[in-house]
Amino acid sequence: MAEPLAEATITCDGEGVTTSDNARLRYQNLRRPIYPPERINAPEDAPRWSSGAGAGAASG
Repeated sequence: MAEPLAEATITCDGEGVTTSDNARLRYQNLRRPIYPPERINAPEDAPRWSSGAGAGAASG
């Protein structure tokens, strides 16, 4: 089994064009939609499924 390369990682958010936080950048002159700056498949945009009786059952 391989040993881990590091015990931990540290994410640094530098200033300028090297930032790892895309929300801090001003994107201009882009064709839309663009991924990942626009959160196309964000978890909060996912459909909410009902877990109630008969949910997902075929009718008829």
